[in-house]
Amino acid sequence: MGNAVLQRFEILEVEEAQSKEWNQFVWTNPCGTVFQTYDMLEVYKESGIPALLLGLRDREEFCSGLLAYLVSEREGMLSSLSRRSIIFGGPLYSKNDDLGGLRQLLEEYRRRARGRALFTEVRNHSFDLSPVRGVMTSSGFQYEPHLNFLLDLTQPAERLWSALIDFRRRAIRQGERAGVRVEEVTHMDQIQECYRLLKETFERVRLPLAHRPSDLLLRNAFRLLRPKGFLHMFLAELKGRAIATLVTLPYKDRMYLWLGGSSRSFQKYRPNDVLHWDVMMWAKDRGYKVIDFLGAGTPEKADGVRDFKGAYGAKLAEFGAYRLIHSPIRYMIAYRLFPLYRRFFLR
Repeated sequence: MGNAVLQRFEILEVEEAQSKEWNQFVWTNPCGTVFQTYDMLEVYKESGIPALLLGLRDREEFCSGLLAYLVSEREGMLSSLSRRSIIFGGPLYSKNDDLGGLRQLLEEYRRRARGRALFTEVRNHSFDLSPVRGVMTSSGFQYEPHLNFLLDLTQPAERLWSALIDFRRRAIRQGERAGVRVEEVTHMDQIQECYRLLKETFERVRLPLAHRPSDLLLRNAFRLLRPKGFLHMFLAELKGRAIATLVTLPYKDRMYLWLGGSSRSFQKYRPNDVLHWDVMMWAKDRGYKVIDFLGAGTPEKADGVRDFKGAYGAKLAEFGAYRLIHSPIRYMIAYRLFPLYRRFFLR
């Protein structure tokens, strides 16, 4: 175990021996999400994704921490020029901390990430980190505007239905009349159908490699998270054929819409519309209070995905994101190189 002692704080890589204590800290933290749990760390590692869970203790209790994992935008010779570290959900901190601990945690993270990643992205889609923006920026993290949609499920179902735009309501009715039905994935052998739909979608929209889940990641998430209630996967079917999928991560009172995909050949049956509405009602019936869409792009850029998410009556929030560049020169090279690579090799 690699530990660093700084003043009254102890920074350590959280391992299995501390997993229960860490998970309790995440669960009781107001900004804690499933993406910061030890369980998610296990999913990454079992899937061959390098990941680091740093925790900071003060008087034998965790008061801050973060979970980061490494991905590459490209394979082969361009891998090292596209390797980024992602901190999903942002760093956690205690309200009772004077933020000195968080500052030291971020400095320790910078030391460990340097040389391993070109840059770090902090994706705090779900909660407002403005109270620690000063600490983040003074530690080298640049704030970037970023949007998200949050849907309040405590409203009556009738109000949720009326909040949909007219086109979305018509699409849901159209899909239901065509016979589209939604069922939860309960067996490992159904994962292949989910992956097929996700893969087809990501290839169709040319999503970068860094954002594509592997079949192994899905299987490990199903195996490790579902028994604890932290994952539910759904399929939209038409006459026994799977035509759309949605992977969700419920945690505390929120349901996070993690991954989604569908078959282009069946879009006229509106499977995505039916699937999202049914999952929302599924979550509401089980007491979840918020649907978290996990991002809606940047304010200045038009986004078709944002338009789709916004049609469900969710509230637009801007909690932003952060970027830390570890190697400015390599970052500049990569920034200029990848558009050329995409132009000549990904046409």
